[in-house]
Amino acid sequence: FSWSQLLRSDYWGLDMFAGTWTHKSFRPFTVLTFRWNFLLHGFESSGFHIANLILHGICSALLAVFAVHCGFSGWWAAWL
Repeated sequence: FSWSQLLRSDYWGLDMFAGTWTHKSFRPFTVLTFRWNFLLHGFESSGFHIANLILHGICSALLAVFAVHCGFSGWWAAWL
């Protein structure tokens, strides 16, 4: 695991600044979570599904907080 490699490579692991071609899809958070999942679980898919559920829950909670902050009632924020 290398932080510099994480920041220099695209989603597919190609170096964005060297080589002949890359589509430069820079997604460091996605690649970082994939690497953490692989370090913890290997190719076992349950770890990836659990991490996906946790991240989805965090994003949903943040959306609800944002909706309440924008003036929606708690009930409407829960439906978002």
